[in-house]
Amino acid sequence: MNILVMTHSQAKGFITTSFVDDQMRAHVRRGNRVRAIVAVPQGKENSFDRRIGKTIVRQEHEGVEYVFVRYLSLSGRGEKNFNVRSFIHVLNRKLPEILRGFTPDVIHAHTVLFDGRIGIWLKRKLAVPLVVTTHGGDIVKPMARGWSGLLKEICDGADEMAADSSALGRKCEGLGTVKKVVPVTLGYASNIEVPPVERIPKRLIQVSNFVPSKRIAVTIEALRILHAEDPAYHLILIGDGPEREKMEALVQEYGLQEAITFKGRQPNAKVLEEMAASSYFVMVSAPEGLGIVYIEAMSQGCLAIGTVGEGVADIISDGENGYLLPVDRPDLIADRIRACEQDPDLRERLRAAGQEKASGLTWDRAAAEYEKLFQKAMAYR
Repeated sequence: MNILVMTHSQAKGFITTSFVDDQMRAHVRRGNRVRAIVAVPQGKENSFDRRIGKTIVRQEHEGVEYVFVRYLSLSGRGEKNFNVRSFIHVLNRKLPEILRGFTPDVIHAHTVLFDGRIGIWLKRKLAVPLVVTTHGGDIVKPMARGWSGLLKEICDGADEMAADSSALGRKCEGLGTVKKVVPVTLGYASNIEVPPVERIPKRLIQVSNFVPSKRIAVTIEALRILHAEDPAYHLILIGDGPEREKMEALVQEYGLQEAITFKGRQPNAKVLEEMAASSYFVMVSAPEGLGIVYIEAMSQGCLAIGTVGEGVADIISDGENGYLLPVDRPDLIADRIRACEQDPDLRERLRAAGQEKASGLTWDRAAAEYEKLFQKAMAYR
């Protein structure tokens, strides 16, 4: 199968977005050919090129054929219309060059608002079926801006719709789309070898961007409650973002500098190693499409605590392989951890069940599910 992926560039250091790259590589391992059109605004830093570069740059990485396409973007100011029209203007001129030697069987667009609209244009231009995936923020933020009608139009224009979780699929269906949204749980990098490390008792970890939705302050408050009872409790925070200084100030205010360690961004292999050395993974974030970090933490034997009603409910069953709690309740996080420390058998049962659940959530499994969806979309033609 020839899969044409429509996606866009992200932070420097990733080719596109880490989970999009992982998914494409899994398709290649399964014998498919994958070419990715990666939209890159002029002036944006990227690992493959200068800030201002050639319109088209090609690169192959682990079997995936990347075509980076530069276009004029107004960033957030052009999010609703200008950016899409600007990119389509480039595609109109450059598509034969972009597709040279490649005839797609299906188009897979990641995110609804930008990639989905480009995907609809490609679908009409090439007469190729389109599958669109929502990853969360691409519909939640535009809905808050009153763009639900536009989102519905895009969803209805796809041949199949997918979402990272059942909860996210329900949000998408809430737009009134005629499509049934198929949940496809993402995978984790199961091929990374993690060196044997000793698990540290009473060690908590959160891995996330430092943004309001990740509720890092709630995790810090839970640690504060536990640390007041037992100074052995420690929290590791991995990640970075606009709220980091605020969180560091909060830790200083609480006098917890020795009990909470900020480690910044870390390579995926190092993140898994830190998880393997921790006892509890805590992130009561919302909104949350799914959160691959939950799966990664569970795979390394962390007892995971997530958010009730969010996408993580597809992988964590409360009280069976982890815990699901409401946001902004650090007292409940402390209660669950305290109970597990008082009952080691309970802690080990939940931890083992979580690890068993995560073991089946690989990228190859996700790729197989997507390929069934692609075949379904192709059958319409």
